[in-house]
This record gives sequence, C-alpha cells and structure tokens, in this order.
Amino acid sequence: MPVLFVPSSDGRLAAVAMDGLHQNLVPTYSISEKKNQQDFRAWLLLLTSLVATVTFTAGLAPPGGFWDADDRANRHIADTSIMRDKFPRMYLVFYYSNTTAFFTSLMIIGMLAKNVYNKETVVLKNRFFVALVGLCFMTLGTSYITGTWVSPRGGVYNIVMFVVVICYMTMHWVLDFIVWMQRRAT
Repeated sequence: MPVLFVPSSDGRLAAVAMDGLHQNLVPTYSISEKKNQQDFRAWLLLLTSLVATVTFTAGLAPPGGFWDADDRANRHIADTSIMRDKFPRMYLVFYYSNTTAFFTSLMIIGMLAKNVYNKETVVLKNRFFVALVGLCFMTLGTSYITGTWVSPRGGVYNIVMFVVVICYMTMHWVLDFIVWMQRRAT
C-alpha cells in the first residue's frame, strides 16, 4: 500500500496510508499505462490494416462482380462493374466511401508507423525505413487508383484523396522534424 509522508505541526513526518487516492494526488506514468497505450496502438494497427485490406480487395472486386463479355445491345463492356451499370447511385456511394476508408486507413497506419502521437517521441534514425514506408504508400495508392479507375471524374476523386493523405502525412513528418531540430538546438 502506498504511503504519503506529511509534515505534522510538531515538525515530524507522519505516514498516511493512501487507499487509491494517490492516483489523484501524484500523477504517474506507470508500466501498465504504457502497456495499455501499446496495446491500443497494436489494436488500432490491426484494425486499420484489416480495413485497408478489405477496402483494397473491395475496390478491385466490387459487389456484383464484372461483366464477362461485351454486350453492345445493352451497353455492357467486359471487365466493368455490374453494380456500376445497374445501380449507378449505389455504386457511387460504395465507390466514394470505400476510397475514403482505404486512404484514411493508410493515413492512420502511416501515423502509427511514424509514432507521432506517442508521449515518448522516438526519432527514427533509419531514414531508409521512412523512405520505404513512403514508397509503399505511393505504390499502394497508385495501384488502387489504377485498379478502381472508372471514369476521369471518379479517378480525380481518387487522386485528390491520395494527394490529401500524402500531404497530411508529409505535414506531420515535417512538423515533427522541425520540433525535433528545435529540441536538439536547445
């Protein structure tokens, strides 16, 4: 049981048992809190990796599948989405929400990999790793865009989402680097 030493009126120290009140009086960063934070980060990484996997797969194989062959009478083109032709509004909702979920999950994975919001800022000295992560995002985003390209209008949305995520991550990396340089200078 934790004990708090309090000075008494006669100059002596009195020991007072603390039954759970010490958490409010003396904030600490215990090992269990650190483990909880690591567990949360691991859970978040698992969840966002699952979202990225599912949305990437759904983008390349949309609900309803694809037309097998060209059918000029019905204006069907082979390897285009059946859902897009039969239910255009529903397909657009699927398309935009799937794309947003995919790029958002990539952004979260990137932030977790960079360790931006951790209380103990860890500077990655291996710049090659950071470059590989950047290359991974660029190529994954590019393959998603080319695999889900339906029209110039829809492709523009994909490209804009991709650029927004890359700019957001770059902004965080640059700001983190500036803060690190300022701390290093002092």
